[in-house]
Amino acid sequence: MLKMFFAFCAAFLLICGSYAAPAPSKAKAPAKKTAAQKRVRRNAVKTFYNAQFVKGKWNPKDWEMVRSWRFDHDAEFLQKANCIQNRVPEGVSDIELQGKKGSSGYAIMLLKEKFKGNTVITCNMEFDYRMAPGIIIAHEPKKLANGKLELREHFEVILYDDGLNLWHHYFEKGAPDSKDPRVKRSGVEQKWRKQCHLTEKKFYKPKTKYELKVNVRYTGRGSFIDISCGGRTIGSYAPQMPAGEYRIGLVGCEGRNRFYDFKVTNR
Repeated sequence: MLKMFFAFCAAFLLICGSYAAPAPSKAKAPAKKTAAQKRVRRNAVKTFYNAQFVKGKWNPKDWEMVRSWRFDHDAEFLQKANCIQNRVPEGVSDIELQGKKGSSGYAIMLLKEKFKGNTVITCNMEFDYRMAPGIIIAHEPKKLANGKLELREHFEVILYDDGLNLWHHYFEKGAPDSKDPRVKRSGVEQKWRKQCHLTEKKFYKPKTKYELKVNVRYTGRGSFIDISCGGRTIGSYAPQMPAGEYRIGLVGCEGRNRFYDFKVTNR
């Protein structure tokens, strides 16, 4: 009888315990993102390329050298302690680089990566005397029979002592009877026009680092290029920008130019 009593008590306590035990928790459904959170994600800055031109902090293999149609030489950039500089022949003076020997230091390199849509390009740069470091925005270069690349249509965003220039370089079919060896070789002739400019005499100083910022914008009203440097800003409608992919890079010309870094983002 006593055994039956204890068995009854144990069963009773077990049943009571099961009722008192907390119900197993249900897994929480992931919280839905608010419209504000979606906007933040959509508007987040994406970095496509970011490097300092210090040995070990950038990879030259990310870039390729590109020839100018105008000058028959292969230029290059030299690695310095904290920057890169367009190669200029020994013994050429700053004044000579502004004149008859201006092409001797002309150097272009483009990132191998191709870009599409809006980009913001920033580069800290400086010049020794008067001019003319810059940023290149280019259609796809022409691959020559020898495997080298040569620029075709492109924009040059140029910094110099008296201001900023946006040049549009374009190509037309060369005249069949042209005596120009470049036309005979390529069948085309390079021409250029100044798309927009800022002129402010001696505003930009030699051997002074400036951040040049270029904003490429594709909008419902067309494509635009905005440029800012040292507190000054200019901009231009740029319908000549490619509808698809384009290339981005650097140009050093008409002087000794130094480049310290390079960054490309989506906004």
